[in-house]
Amino acid sequence: MIAIDHVAFNDLTGKNYKTYLKIPQNHKLFYDIIIRNAMVRNEICDIAVQYQEKLVSQNINFVPIVDKISNLKGFYGHKEVNANNCRVLTVEKEEIYVGYENDFALINNELFSFNI
Repeated sequence: MIAIDHVAFNDLTGKNYKTYLKIPQNHKLFYDIIIRNAMVRNEICDIAVQYQEKLVSQNINFVPIVDKISNLKGFYGHKEVNANNCRVLTVEKEEIYVGYENDFALINNELFSFNI
């Protein structure tokens, strides 16, 4: 309420914005899914999957997309899966990659659903 009163009853010039820009940004620590201990390009790493909202035929669809492939220690997934050092591939049996968009992947040649 104090902020609304201040905006309503004061002339705001915007000249004091520089201190606001010094506030550190929050870093993203959560992903929708993290596949831990995955074999990708002959290295053990983690795979982060994030849902993106897409408008399809007047409906919002949540599409899982691989967002990051690296060591994600210090990051958390709403769902976490241990790949146990097994290879993670696309459903076309290709090396998984950032930007991969599909409801499924293969972990050790078994179908894994990105749907939570």
